[in-house]
Amino acid sequence: MIKRCIGCGVKLQNQDPLKLGYINDLKNNYCQRCFRLTHYNEYKTSLKPMNLTKFLNNINKDKKFIIYMIDFFNINKITMKNYHKIKQKKILVITKLDLIPKSLKSSKIINFLKEYYKIKEDIFLISNIKNSNINSVLNYLKKLKDSIYLVGYTNSGKSSFINTLLNKNNITTSIMPNTTLANIKIMIDNLTIYDTPGLIYNNFNYNDINFHKKINSKKVIKPKTFQTKENFSLAIDNYLKIGTNSLNSFTLYISNELEVKKKFEEVNAEEIKIPANSDLVIYGLGFINIKKECIIKCDKSKVEVRPSMFKGDVNE
Repeated sequence: MIKRCIGCGVKLQNQDPLKLGYINDLKNNYCQRCFRLTHYNEYKTSLKPMNLTKFLNNINKDKKFIIYMIDFFNINKITMKNYHKIKQKKILVITKLDLIPKSLKSSKIINFLKEYYKIKEDIFLISNIKNSNINSVLNYLKKLKDSIYLVGYTNSGKSSFINTLLNKNNITTSIMPNTTLANIKIMIDNLTIYDTPGLIYNNFNYNDINFHKKINSKKVIKPKTFQTKENFSLAIDNYLKIGTNSLNSFTLYISNELEVKKKFEEVNAEEIKIPANSDLVIYGLGFINIKKECIIKCDKSKVEVRPSMFKGDVNE
């Protein structure tokens, strides 16, 4: 019988200490990697390229109910496109409600998602930290007769969600991506839930521990506003530079742990046209509300432009 780590789902083995799933004694329930991550905060990266098409095809064939989970700061066309590729019955769960500024009401976020990203299914906003709206999701799930797949992007809080439901810390969690390596089967009352490995962005720096500590801050976001002018640029933690020549107002909704430096220099990058009152979405980080129509320069592969989630009332 195959025994799996109850922390990350990987197959346990006691043959090779250099391979995933290693454990000294197969009577134990956690692999060495999970044990050391939990007790010593030692993270060993195990990122492997995911065949996203194959993964989505498999869960579509399996005909289980789907919980699609992303955190608030990763609402974008990439995550939403993959949501729409799931053809089974599903709900959308947005995490990190506790970090969202008070100026963004839950009802406003839900209406925006339904209108802009064409979400027809039920949407829940939750906080695993404060246990907000967890029971609403659980009560919804208890009405189902199907087994459930928990699907979503890495660090969206899938394993933390399960631990909150169980009122235990059985499943290993961390601020680094892909802590869950294989499907983990969990029984909650009459529910069977499978926690799955997190989806990842292409071309994103997942191996920088300090960077991920900043991104995954547990502090409420405090928006930062910059008044821009000619040859103005913002550098976000050596990850992205944004330049503009306009007199404008940029308000950042990203982790306050990330270092943001303003400079007056030309940015050598592609031009992007920004309509008035738009959000510049930065994949993996959050977004910037830009008040007036303008031209910016930045790496197009890391961003997208959408109508503002505030719909004209940024200073609400």
